Amino acid sequence: TLEHRVAPEARRVLADKRALMQILINLLANGVKFTLAGGTVAASAVMNGTTLELAVSDTGIGIGEEDLARLGRPFEQVDNEYTRAKEGTGLGLALVRALAHLHGGTMDIESVLGEGTTVRIAIPNAADLANGIEAAVA
Repeated sequence: TLEHRVAPEARRVLADKRALMQILINLLANGVKFTLAGGTVAASAVMNGTTLELAVSDTGIGIGEEDLARLGRPFEQVDNEYTRAKEGTGLGLALVRALAHLHGGTMDIESVLGEGTTVRIAIPNAADLANGIEAAVA
């Protein structure tokens, strides 16, 4: 099952549209890839003040605590019997992290092995950043 929830105020954010689309594509693809039949992948977008918060959660295979620190680095993948059966380069989360950082944002991963994973992206609204920069310079 694929679920989504987008708050109305989260629909209008000044950011690179292609980058946000790539972030969502990569996170949703991972969620679907590592969730077994009958599981759920859920995406949400909300505004927290002037920050866009994206989250993609799944009820998939999860990630062990010892592997969490490595994820998000280029070419890093969890290595187990299930993930070896799935194709991938290990670049998806690294790209997500890099695109979030280019927007002045962050990526956070929470996971429990055998229960699922949630990846959260926080991206400041570029319009608010520009206003802050202008105010600081003035």
